[in-house]
Amino acid sequence: MAQFFCQICDSEFKSYNKNAKYCSQKCKGKAYIKHSIKKCKICRKEYKPIRATSKFCSLKCCAADKKNTIVLIPFFVSIRYSNLTNSLDLEHFLY
Repeated sequence: MAQFFCQICDSEFKSYNKNAKYCSQKCKGKAYIKHSIKKCKICRKEYKPIRATSKFCSLKCCAADKKNTIVLIPFFVSIRYSNLTNSLDLEHFLY
């Protein structure tokens, strides 16, 4: 068993693995998360994201974005000619 120093917290630890770099799963997780600084989509404040795909600095900004989002419901229009009324009839159908 060899002694190593953690690359994240610099604490000393022992391991049988000769390639060990981290003292715990927590430090290993910190090493693999990329904390690039992003700007919030709503308030433009800079923040460190927990997930790489996050767009907002807080739940408040996330809720504000959902409140301002317009949801489009797709539909199609069927046009047919009516011989009885000699006119075009439009029928709307939601998907």
